[in-house]
Amino acid sequence: MKLPVAATSLDLRYELREDRLVLTARTASSGLDLFLTRRLTRALLAGLLELLMQTSDLVARSGVSHRSDVLLFEHLEAVTPLGAGEEPPQGAPPALAAEIQAQRPRLVHRIDLTINPGGLLLSFWDEACELAWMNLTRPMVHQLINMLLIKCREAGWNLDELAWIDRAGQIVVPEGSRLC
Repeated sequence: MKLPVAATSLDLRYELREDRLVLTARTASSGLDLFLTRRLTRALLAGLLELLMQTSDLVARSGVSHRSDVLLFEHLEAVTPLGAGEEPPQGAPPALAAEIQAQRPRLVHRIDLTINPGGLLLSFWDEACELAWMNLTRPMVHQLINMLLIKCREAGWNLDELAWIDRAGQIVVPEGSRLC
């Protein structure tokens, strides 16, 4: 039995032929492509947003009618473009990317979300065993949510129930201002 991939990064793309998202869980030397269905992606997004809502001190101190706005501001701060001098994360080296894509993606049946002191442990499972896992900080969870929303839009998947987090385009933040 193969050990699960202890991912240090996640990449995401849409596979048109399968109508599924392909999540690549990657380390420096290996990786694994995982298929995420529309239904599982919807549940993952809803679960991540709910956990972020429940574990935020700022959200807890806000009035009920403003909680989603507070989380939206936190989300925007986490996904704003990098500042000058900061390097964006690099993709897999071409040889590793080719090796990963040569394998057939594994279909994910279940995703476990576990809160830990450092943030969130995300575990991907097929019907029998754990395939991959990764520890995510709170800003990384926001970045994953952003990646998922972008790919869901590209796929044409209707996720209207999650539209409130997608209102980022309606908010103008003065340059240099902090949101949270």
